[in-house]
Amino acid sequence: MKNIIKEPLVHFLVIGAVLYLFYTLNATDKPSSNAVQKQKIIITQSKIRQLKKNFTQEFAQTPSKTITQLLIEQEATKEILLNEAYKLQLYKEDKEIQKLLLQKMHFILNAATKQKEPTQKKLLTYYQKHLKDYSKRSAISFYDIHFAQLSKEQRKTFYKLAARLKDFQAFQQLKEQTQQEIQERFGSLFLTRMQRLPKEVLSHAIPSKDGLEFVYITDYRVTEPYPFEDVEDRVYQDYLQAQKKMLYDKMLSSIKKSYDIEIIK
Repeated sequence: MKNIIKEPLVHFLVIGAVLYLFYTLNATDKPSSNAVQKQKIIITQSKIRQLKKNFTQEFAQTPSKTITQLLIEQEATKEILLNEAYKLQLYKEDKEIQKLLLQKMHFILNAATKQKEPTQKKLLTYYQKHLKDYSKRSAISFYDIHFAQLSKEQRKTFYKLAARLKDFQAFQQLKEQTQQEIQERFGSLFLTRMQRLPKEVLSHAIPSKDGLEFVYITDYRVTEPYPFEDVEDRVYQDYLQAQKKMLYDKMLSSIKKSYDIEIIK
């Protein structure tokens, strides 16, 4: 039953039924619709070519003129129903549609953060600026939050939520933990991952001997830095991630400037 409910065709049928009832119940003796300016639905030649291509890929044959006309009518109907659904704000009540729309918006923002390949000079500058991140660590201070078990989807959901936190008081705080103390408490794999984490960036879920940990490093004591050549791959990945986050936050902040957020008590 759940799978049926999630089908897009079912969504359109439900929307169609709602619209039918809505307009039937609100029908009046108003002048003919010819007197009212109609909203245009434009189907471009590019869209028609795409519809025919999709049909050919799915059914391994070129659509006839009749089939092509049906595809066009189907596309027009979809656009009409979507327009009417937005007018009725039906998407605001549908959690699945909300989820898909949010995923698409995050995808668009992430796609817009693509950057040019960094030069060796930029990587060296980044390495020198974050030298402590690429040094041997003797003790680490960090915040940790523990979960016994999480699904992949739950890990992603919590990370997206916690990555925007500016205050980690809900996490357990551990100060000046030596390598031996970390290993005894969380295990060898956790320690290895910890040695590679940059400062002041929330980690994704890290396996420990008792479950999963999300970690935010606040500081660490270091001895000597690793040579740039030994950590160049890490510097490259960290640089790209930092640039991507900066651009994403900048775009999101720009979008938010167009909105006023009001919290009603």
